[in-house]
Amino acid sequence: GAGAVAVIIGTHPDDVASGGDPQLSFDASHGTGGIPIVTVTPEQFVALERELGAEVSLEVNIERPRVETLNVIAKVVGKSDEVITIGAHYDHLGWGGEGSLAPGVHAIHNGADDNASGSAVLLEVAEAVAAGPIPERTIVFCFWGAEEAGLIGSKFWVANPTVPLGKILTNVNLDMVGRLNSGTITVGSHTTAAAFKGAFAAAQKAVVSKPHGGASPSDLKLVMTGGDLPGGGGSDHMSFHAEDISAVFLFSGLHSDYHKPSDDWSKLDFARMGTLAEATVVLLAELCSASITDLAYIKPAPVAHGGGNASLHSGGMVWFGSIPDYAASGSGMTLAGTMPGGPGEAAGLIKNDVITAINDFGIVDIYDFMDALGVFKDGQTVIVHFIRAEQEMTTELTFFPRPGGD
Repeated sequence: GAGAVAVIIGTHPDDVASGGDPQLSFDASHGTGGIPIVTVTPEQFVALERELGAEVSLEVNIERPRVETLNVIAKVVGKSDEVITIGAHYDHLGWGGEGSLAPGVHAIHNGADDNASGSAVLLEVAEAVAAGPIPERTIVFCFWGAEEAGLIGSKFWVANPTVPLGKILTNVNLDMVGRLNSGTITVGSHTTAAAFKGAFAAAQKAVVSKPHGGASPSDLKLVMTGGDLPGGGGSDHMSFHAEDISAVFLFSGLHSDYHKPSDDWSKLDFARMGTLAEATVVLLAELCSASITDLAYIKPAPVAHGGGNASLHSGGMVWFGSIPDYAASGSGMTLAGTMPGGPGEAAGLIKNDVITAINDFGIVDIYDFMDALGVFKDGQTVIVHFIRAEQEMTTELTFFPRPGGD
């Protein structure tokens, strides 16, 4: 807005002599300013400094490396071709960088809890199911890739399933289930199918009624969350919700090592993870015997937002009620859906709509979208510009507070 045509970032040699970094790391940048932003060496910095006031031209070649990752899918064929899926993502953050909560630290992020824990439990469950009696329904075990990059692996499989999509009745998602020292697993999104309540009750009963050797970790509690919004957390079960397939999320909670190199194996509760694996086998057996009707997807009911007397405030971001499609490419912010009872749903926005502007605030990506939400206020009505089926459209949207808080 101030007329800048480019941004050059570097470290002056004098600052390098004082301990500054001579070469700045090239991290993924968030947002799109519409102008080139480049980093330079100290030598280039000085050369450009000498040319200030003269016309300077730069030639920049931008490389966007892409890599291929894999989903690993296995199944135990049941008595029916109806399918129960259970999954866990096996990817993490590598050496850190974008997504790490240890900025500037170049170290392996093993992700013991996120999500080696879920992957390990899934392996144990798969082994137990394969060694047991033939299940009533086919069970598909899904090890997802690229969850950390935006649920890419699970979204790809749901769009390109290796079993008929119409045969998939439900999904169980294990993401971060290794920090069980409190003895609690949180069960999210359980309201998306009627069968979940009874199935988890049976799994809980099996946990408390069976002794577990010297460690005796039978105090594991499966706690159903109350009033959770769709998704219950940004993980792979949301890829199934987007296709109106019920899905439930098992999670042992956030901690100070989340997305840091310190999330390592020594901090996992292996005894209770074993108990969770046994409980999950019981859970799958219950879901295999549940009726199709009880496994049908239940869209969370809209929630009241307090009427039209919402107070205006200027701090923080307004609530849009969007579920972003993080894996989408192209200009604009693509929706994977909207939250029931939210402003986006009330405005008629739906899955695959691509938001390009709110009023005169252009939206190139999700970061522009988040910046825009900091501009508006509750009670304000705006014009949302979006693309649906290649047609440019607009709709009026009125912001109101999120139920239960601002």
